[in-house]
Amino acid sequence: MHIPFRGGGPALSALLAQQVDFVVDALPVMLPQLRDGSIRALAVTSPERVALLPEVPTVSEAGVPGYATQNWYGLFAPARTPAPVVERLAAETARVVADPKCRRRLVELGVEPVGSGPAAFAA
Repeated sequence: MHIPFRGGGPALSALLAQQVDFVVDALPVMLPQLRDGSIRALAVTSPERVALLPEVPTVSEAGVPGYATQNWYGLFAPARTPAPVVERLAAETARVVADPKCRRRLVELGVEPVGSGPAAFAA
């Protein structure tokens, strides 16, 4: 059964109140409660285990072969943004994400940084 919520916060509240048996949401939303032990991770939906939770199996490993889905984030601009501006935004974003301190912080938050560029969104 699917129970729609207006975001991760209300879904997490329902889980903590034991109004639902489980929630599928992004790791950064659930991470504080995972760390304090008020909830536990049953599986991750990514194709491979998550570095932050290496002991937690994937859904595929847990018994649903081939299951995999992931959240991703993108940086967007208006459709007619000039190419030089898009290229500059992409270059600066790549530079920041490549910084070891930034990468460490993203991983601490449950985000595994993977760089791409404007071409990945051109399709």
